[in-house]
Amino acid sequence: MNVLSLILNKGASEGIFNYHPECEDLQLTHLSFADDLLIFLEGSVQNVAGVLSILRKFEELSGLGVNISKTQMFASGVPEEDLSEIQDRFDLTPSSLPIRYLGLPLCSRKLSVADCDPLLAQRVLKQINTLVAAFFWHGSFISAKGEKVSWDSISYPKSEGGLGMRKMSSWSDTCGLKLIWMLFFRAGSMWVAWIRAKYLSHSPFWALNEENYSFSWMFRRLLKLRGKASSLIQIFIGNGDDTFFWWDPWTPFGPLIQFMGDDGPSRLGIPLFSTVGQQISSQGWNLPNARSEKQLQLYSFLSSIVPSASCDSPVWMINGEVQKSFSARYVWNSIRERKEEVPWFKLVWPKVRIPKHAFSAWLFVLDRNPTLDRLRRWGCDVEHLCLLCGVGNESRDHLFFYCPYSMIVWKLVVSKIQVFPPPSA
Repeated sequence: MNVLSLILNKGASEGIFNYHPECEDLQLTHLSFADDLLIFLEGSVQNVAGVLSILRKFEELSGLGVNISKTQMFASGVPEEDLSEIQDRFDLTPSSLPIRYLGLPLCSRKLSVADCDPLLAQRVLKQINTLVAAFFWHGSFISAKGEKVSWDSISYPKSEGGLGMRKMSSWSDTCGLKLIWMLFFRAGSMWVAWIRAKYLSHSPFWALNEENYSFSWMFRRLLKLRGKASSLIQIFIGNGDDTFFWWDPWTPFGPLIQFMGDDGPSRLGIPLFSTVGQQISSQGWNLPNARSEKQLQLYSFLSSIVPSASCDSPVWMINGEVQKSFSARYVWNSIRERKEEVPWFKLVWPKVRIPKHAFSAWLFVLDRNPTLDRLRRWGCDVEHLCLLCGVGNESRDHLFFYCPYSMIVWKLVVSKIQVFPPPSA
């Protein structure tokens, strides 16, 4: 495929076929997905002939030919007479968008349930947590009814009382933050080049309107994650020429337009799209006298910055530590909702444990096992007396600490392991 890529790129540069109008600036001719290939070109008979000639040349070199019966053509804005001629001459039948890959449509809008039906039955996108919970507790996707612990409670680390599962909402945000990370730290990516050329050529990422429906649904989703991303990206100032004063996260206060408010540019006399470098002179910062507490905080920070001739450099930071690469685990752990660590974590989940026993102990600590008192609260017509002693009402605390029969068992166990006194409530 590398050889074919080179031949296609060379063919476009030599005029054997013309670039697609939206791909010319990036000099993008094709995208490869495993053994599938998308070729972009200007819609005309001559260009289709040029591409097919390149594919025939590749067949002569490699023995790998195009199966026209499995080849699809997608056209937009091409005259009907040209489409008819292409179909008659090359046996290519126009297909309708969207293109599907592995059953999913490749489109810029939000995927619907119908889009995902070919891959997964039921309403996956809206009920995925319910389906996962149902499978976890019952081994099927039919229903999560009767789950002993809610999926929301399970979706915390074991040290915080959960089972270490991950909520789809926070995991989705983590995946979105990786795309934002790529925009700043993966300049060689074709996707990054496309996004920068299409959306970021005239405005900084932090200044774009997330309600602008001319943007793709996916890109609008990324814009809504800027609040979380700004706490993970820190720009260190060199000459300040590449950093926008009001929009980029180059201060500990985040984007200054949010810290100082919408009237900040007029109060400080700094244009909305001014760069940091434009506010620095040989005498220092070109700023008016401070008239508010926030201005004093900002000026105090600015006094610590020493401009240099080097370029500004963004870094990815998690909990104050610079990260050399993207770690989904670290990012998820930094953005997820947290609980206090439970005191019984090491007791229930020791390093050496039998999983089934640890899981049962976890359920008992949370009081989620089907003891008789809980069954009666659920409306079940059952006896309330303890089946071991027949004296007290059965509950978790009674079974473990108050039942006379249980106390006999406890005393025998602790005498064997030489732990005194026996457990008590």
